[in-house]
Amino acid sequence: MAGYILKIVLEDTHPPVWRRVMVPENITFADLHKIIQILFDWDGDHLHDFSTPSRKITIGKNGDNWGRSDFEESELLIDQFWDSCKWIRYTYDFGDEWRHKIIYEKTDEAYQSRTVVFMKAKGEHFCEDVVETLDTGDEGRYPFDTEATKRRLENIPFPVRSGEKLRIQESPLEMMNQYFNRFLEEWDTIQKSGNTKTPSGIAQKVDGWKKHVKNQENAVLRLCPGTRSNAELLEELSLQEVKDYCKYLQISVPDSWGKDRMVRELSLTFRTHPEYILYVFFEEEYREFQEWRKLSPGIIENGRNISDMLIKAMALGLLDAKFIQEENTYRVEICFAKDLEDILSGLKESRQTYRWLQNYSDKLENFILVYGLIEMDALYDMFCDVYNEKISQADFRRFVYWHARFNNLIQTVYTADGTSYAASIQIDAQKVLHDQMNYTENLDYQSYSRHGLKQRAKNPADVHGSLQALYEIMIFGMHLPESAADQMMSVVFERIKNGGTLTDVLNSFSLFDSAEEELAVVCALWESLADIMLELELPMLKGRSREEYASLKQISPWEIQMVSPGEDVENSKNKHIYEFPANIQEQIYLAEQSDRPSLDALWNYQKKEGIISEEFLFLLAEAYTSCGDSKKAAKLIRELKNSSARGKNAAEFLLREPESPSGTSTEDDDPFFWEPLWEDVPAVQQPYVRTTQKIGRNDPCPCGSGKKYKKCCGKNSL
Repeated sequence: MAGYILKIVLEDTHPPVWRRVMVPENITFADLHKIIQILFDWDGDHLHDFSTPSRKITIGKNGDNWGRSDFEESELLIDQFWDSCKWIRYTYDFGDEWRHKIIYEKTDEAYQSRTVVFMKAKGEHFCEDVVETLDTGDEGRYPFDTEATKRRLENIPFPVRSGEKLRIQESPLEMMNQYFNRFLEEWDTIQKSGNTKTPSGIAQKVDGWKKHVKNQENAVLRLCPGTRSNAELLEELSLQEVKDYCKYLQISVPDSWGKDRMVRELSLTFRTHPEYILYVFFEEEYREFQEWRKLSPGIIENGRNISDMLIKAMALGLLDAKFIQEENTYRVEICFAKDLEDILSGLKESRQTYRWLQNYSDKLENFILVYGLIEMDALYDMFCDVYNEKISQADFRRFVYWHARFNNLIQTVYTADGTSYAASIQIDAQKVLHDQMNYTENLDYQSYSRHGLKQRAKNPADVHGSLQALYEIMIFGMHLPESAADQMMSVVFERIKNGGTLTDVLNSFSLFDSAEEELAVVCALWESLADIMLELELPMLKGRSREEYASLKQISPWEIQMVSPGEDVENSKNKHIYEFPANIQEQIYLAEQSDRPSLDALWNYQKKEGIISEEFLFLLAEAYTSCGDSKKAAKLIRELKNSSARGKNAAEFLLREPESPSGTSTEDDDPFFWEPLWEDVPAVQQPYVRTTQKIGRNDPCPCGSGKKYKKCCGKNSL
């Protein structure tokens, strides 16, 4: 048994606010979340996650975070992190973003209890849901109650947990092999159009090693004295790699310079600005690099933990790696540059650089998540304006390229005229740039305030309630496991951000491979996805939603790549809504918003064309039900009932709707969301009599949230 002494600091507070506690070993991050909630007297009403900034690992409750977390907090132990991480971040409330730094101080091997021991604290509590309280003095604060906190912690025993064993670091050759794969792929992506994609330079060297590895289990890793300088090692870079390095580091290269001169300039830059080396290494990697520098020459144990550090050091010319195959073994000889000490002698304080990098990384991430793809000069101007930063364009580009791009946190792309862009790695940059030319070539990027940008980046569901509605449909309507729903949310988000149509997105659901699914679920899914596609900010529209762009251009948002052209599908009862022409889908969507002209136009269209699609009939009947037109709703429900067994079930579902011609339910929400909760409750036999003013499912919620009633208070009416 043992315990860990942790100091948990609420970041950016003046005066400082922190708590020190002893926690037992073998607890999960879910347990740690509970402890922090008590220590800071948070209410637990908001989303949260843990992250290790140096490794870009996120831990959270994936049911809440839509799969954004790499690991589920209830399945992962905290113990294994303290060997390689000196601190971990805990973020609570993605809107106000209360960030806590969990600092590991030491291990107490004699600790035997399974409860948490409160040790010391400084600073008051902060009230929740008070924006910008950190800089408002005493406003929004209240006293910290030491005794009450102690009692609450002492009353919660934490059992010994068994959790997932995360391999934060891997054996040398395994990690090398994985990183080499990514390393080669990255070099391919930065080759300009027309250049060969055959690996060269260091990439070629790495590729050669990969192809000759036969048996990694018998590999021997040996540290040898350095014999070559940094400049000599950088000579192994290809000409294209050298040019890219100079561009990433913002080194101006005259046309008269050859490769040798550029290599000398690179090596000189590392000597005069050794902090640029930190841009490439994450903080934990640099700490590992320092530990390796202290090792004596000789054979290194095969199980020694390392990270991507060795490959990055090789790419920077800080070490050389020779790969020698023998009869039954494979030997890797590691040699540091002989002038390494001289290069790093000017690097006195790394913490300040890493704090700066983390601060800028967080801010850059907000832009990349919201805009998806953004022109580099515009990104610089907006970055400085939104965050009131005073940084030169060269320094900013060096950060973006040498840190974010080199570490594959973003991608960078170029157009034929040389314009450069930063983009999310999930974005199909070529497609988005093509779409931008069609829609927003002469438009500026949409602007957001600092708070608006952070809200959209960190928790888009707070801005777009339709995202949460879709998640609920997948969980309660489609009955998907949370893990599958999380994965689908990521797929949907990526496809919509890349400019996919409703057809593209809907086809990603296996639901549409079967004609046996409930019509209510199918139609609700279509409507929810249409909501998202109209509301979500898109890279091709330079950070605008379809609705915002349509309002600017005075056109219909449904004209903006909402529907795939496709072929005209024959009229049948199994015809999907997304297979109808765009103008018909738009009218159906508007009819669901109780738009009477669209309803009447669809009524005439259905009669004229003899439409028998069950999805069409269902949505039109539902819309008439919402509008209180029981006569037309009843006629459509009869047609649906006589269509098929599936149609009959859908008709019975509509008859249970609160506004249906013979409805008896008193609920205003979509019933399938809550069916599992009330399916065993006896049906009400007496007729429904309204005693309050009618609030339609698609009417604005009277609470003032701006959402539809069915997606706001209506869903909580049970």
